Amino acid sequence: MEVNEAIKRIRQETCPATYMQDFDKEQCLKVIEDSIKEKDATIQNLKEYLNKWNNMLQVDGVNSKSMVRNDIQHLLNKLK
Repeated sequence: MEVNEAIKRIRQETCPATYMQDFDKEQCLKVIEDSIKEKDATIQNLKEYLNKWNNMLQVDGVNSKSMVRNDIQHLLNKLK
């Protein structure tokens, strides 16, 4: 089951005019929870990667590296 399917099923089950015998709330919630954890981990990995690049680029002041560093810093600020 995918996240969108889990959300759809929870929405259907909680609407008063619908009933699904095979509805498993715990399964739907686990899918959503796992997806959120995966996305959080991806964002954390991206932040760590960008921080490493940012730190490496601060070693010398070449203009092109400075521009890249500023771009990376901008991306990091958007992720906060």
